[in-house]
Amino acid sequence: MRASFPKILLLLTLVPTSMLAWSATHENEVGGDASAREDTLADNLNGHAVLVEPRRYGPRLIEANWELEEKDGRCLMRQDIPYYGKAMFVRTPEEMSFLLHTDQGLEAVSKSTATIQAMPAVWRHDDKMVVLPEVGVAGNHTAVAMGNIPARILLSQLEAGRSPEFRFHEFEGEHGALAVSVSAVKFLPVYAKFLACEKQVLAKAGVLGVHARLGQHPDDGEAEVQVADLALDVTGEPNNAIMKDMVHFDTGKWELKPDAQKALNDMIYYLKVHPEVKTVLISGHTDAVGGAGSNLKLSLDRARSVRRYLTTAGIPETKIRTRFFGEYLPLRGNETAPDRAINRRVRVHLIQ
Repeated sequence: MRASFPKILLLLTLVPTSMLAWSATHENEVGGDASAREDTLADNLNGHAVLVEPRRYGPRLIEANWELEEKDGRCLMRQDIPYYGKAMFVRTPEEMSFLLHTDQGLEAVSKSTATIQAMPAVWRHDDKMVVLPEVGVAGNHTAVAMGNIPARILLSQLEAGRSPEFRFHEFEGEHGALAVSVSAVKFLPVYAKFLACEKQVLAKAGVLGVHARLGQHPDDGEAEVQVADLALDVTGEPNNAIMKDMVHFDTGKWELKPDAQKALNDMIYYLKVHPEVKTVLISGHTDAVGGAGSNLKLSLDRARSVRRYLTTAGIPETKIRTRFFGEYLPLRGNETAPDRAINRRVRVHLIQ
């Protein structure tokens, strides 16, 4: 026994101090199952290759929980993330959103992007990880803020039993990258209540036709002209459209406003997640201010503005169809300013 003690002491002195530090850090991490994660390699100051993981946050299996709150005409579904903050889905009469909130603040995080990986449960050997498009880092105490369609996609991944993990690769701290996981454990029972709450919120607000999965807007009765290679229903709407949205413009303008860009960004996100969408149908319209000929040209300019925004974001031009109608298909009368504002629009359909 006495002879073996110096040998053990000698072995301990040969282990790099950075390896010991990594082991202690790894042992005390709060998030997730290490077998489902990807490790990266880095060289320490002594030239030794050691495993360096992102600093992780996320609820353990036994402590993961979801809570539902109905307050002030909105539905809030929340999961607390120990030592980090909380993940929240918020449904108001206007939109669905997702917020990743941190109690620590993000003064040390570059305002760039975060990657998202929807990780299957470790016992689901038949399932695979799903990589979602990157999202921007919001900064301050809101790490990530996602709009209607990205939030719906996150919900669909949680519903499938996958836990989204957000990776902030440009974390400017001594611990390297940062990873935050949202657990799918105990999600489904609370999600069912969340959907019921959503229907009540929309019903109280007078919004008819809840399209919960994809965040589709209720049918507003917009008439469309027929196009030979698109299947249309009796109202003129493409009957195989899986999603539609509408953006509006200032009088005589075709430049996209910030709220229009936000709506199109949600649609772009959906298109990148679902490349099987075959056609993006863009329809330009105006109000009745000005001459019929100039309005026809203005509706074309508005449709082209939306088309340009989509193609700049990487949507293939071969998928996009553009139409323009001038003032001839109004949604409302043109007697009042609010009605004219509704008529100044571009409608976008996604067709399977």
